[in-house]
Amino acid sequence: MISETIITPSKLEASGEGKFICQQRLNGLVLRVVCQEYDDKILVITAYPGKRSRYEKD
Repeated sequence: MISETIITPSKLEASGEGKFICQQRLNGLVLRVVCQEYDDKILVITAYPGKRSRYEKD
């Protein structure tokens, strides 16, 4: 799920200091993956579920 979220996020946002957050819907919640890109690699810093109402404005 984490790699799928990074490859095809439904939402992508910058987080500062070269980090970015990929987001994908997940059973009424969202899966948020915080990453940082280095040359040809992506480092996953953390991944966590969150309430859609907090991160999405429908």
